[in-house]
Amino acid sequence: MVAALLRLRLALWRGALRRDTWRVVVLVLGGFYGLGMLAAALVGLAALAGAPVEVARAVVVAGGALLVLGWTLVPLLAFGVDPSLDPARFATLPVPPRPLAVGQLLGALLGVPGALTLLLGAGTALAWLRGPAAPALGVLGVVGGVVGVLTAVALGRLVTSAAAGVLGGRRAGEATAVVGVLALTLLGPAFAAAGAAVPAVDLDDLARALDVLAWTPLGLAWAAPADAAAGAWGTALVRLALAVAVLLALVLAWAAVLARRLVSARPPSAAAPAHRRDLLARLPEGPRWAVAARCLRYWRRDPRYVAAAASALVLPVVLAALAGLGTLPAGALWVVGPVAGLLLGASLHNDVALDGPAFWAHLAAGLPGREDRAGRTAALLLWGLPLVVVASVVGAVVAGAPWTAGAADTGDWLGRAAGALGAALGLLLSGAGVSAVVSAVRPYPAQAAGDSPFSSPSGAALPGALAQLVTTGATGLLALPAVALALASALWPWCGALALGAGAGLGALVVREGVRRGGALLDRRGPELLVAVRRDR
Repeated sequence: MVAALLRLRLALWRGALRRDTWRVVVLVLGGFYGLGMLAAALVGLAALAGAPVEVARAVVVAGGALLVLGWTLVPLLAFGVDPSLDPARFATLPVPPRPLAVGQLLGALLGVPGALTLLLGAGTALAWLRGPAAPALGVLGVVGGVVGVLTAVALGRLVTSAAAGVLGGRRAGEATAVVGVLALTLLGPAFAAAGAAVPAVDLDDLARALDVLAWTPLGLAWAAPADAAAGAWGTALVRLALAVAVLLALVLAWAAVLARRLVSARPPSAAAPAHRRDLLARLPEGPRWAVAARCLRYWRRDPRYVAAAASALVLPVVLAALAGLGTLPAGALWVVGPVAGLLLGASLHNDVALDGPAFWAHLAAGLPGREDRAGRTAALLLWGLPLVVVASVVGAVVAGAPWTAGAADTGDWLGRAAGALGAALGLLLSGAGVSAVVSAVRPYPAQAAGDSPFSSPSGAALPGALAQLVTTGATGLLALPAVALALASALWPWCGALALGAGAGLGALVVREGVRRGGALLDRRGPELLVAVRRDR
């Protein structure tokens, strides 16, 4: 059964690559990038062979524990897991839960991230190739690294599988999306605070903390070779036995969760809420405004859109926290508005893929592409523009505090505030115009509406990163006049008025041209786009 599941995983992966040459390209590029990172990590591990055992132990145990946490928390908060072997697909088949759990565990290692992680885990043995017992230490290091990687994958799948049953509803999905974005964006301030606290940490306390970590499931497998390298072979074997026991316990617990999922029905979708007299009821009549009303509902209810909005909403909090920690000067808060505008403008770069097969309704109704592009853009700008204006003004106030300055200084502040607002408007409007074109070129796989909040389509990471890079790069180039004038307003405040005019004027032209060109692409390539989004499901 396990072998059949692995063959199925490979067949699905091979079929996806055959259907889409784009995935092959990004797979090769991502593979080369990952191999470069792996090579650098292996060189560092090999260098640890010449360091004292205590130093190597601290690095390997701490790094291994972070790897386990990464496999556990990152799918939960950000990218999700590959749903190609979703247990719900086996509900009507006589598949025992334990072989399914083992097959999914090993199948997770067949992708590029899993394979690279497995090689990195086995490569930790390089840190223990020392002394006459180097061969035995190397074998123990490989075994410990493989057990550590399997523990990381099993723990991550157990947590996501258990949480999916609890957080599968729409409201819970929205809350999960917001919490995930908050957690990821607050990592920067957390690391900054940790870095500021490092000089005050006592090394003896740190060593004791690592000793405790080495006896937890996060560090057992990674600490076993270190004990053997220090001559404590008995302790090493005990740790390795405990690590294997933890792995077996995780697999059995995961199998129990899968057994419940195999016999439980998918929860029914929430009923549509009653009609409310809000902004949607006040929109004008017409096709583009009908599209805008539907997209505004997405921004309010769909966890995928909620997460994109939350990434811009929490930005002021993150920058304020960094400024409060002394990592950033208070003047850096001038960039709150521009960065929020950049994030929001680029958020529509894969909007057609988020529609999924429902995109057929636009084609069946004969909706002109220009109306589709205009409606989606209007939905973003109706709430994005006020948000960016408020973020720019608040950031400028906090950075400059104009009421504490004299008349001359207040004039300078107004010029710099106008420059920040101009850059923010230029980035938001330019990003919306670029996204209107990019999303009509080639959508990449996106999480389907109603899927588990912890699932992620196969092959979406690298195309998504490339599409975002193209979108943000083009946005930056088109908004460059407004951004340059905004930077110049720091020295010559009168440039702020020019930046505001350039951001609003040129941004409006970019939006108009993006809607026109994107609409023409939709009219010409609508059926191909529908085939692409259906194939990626």
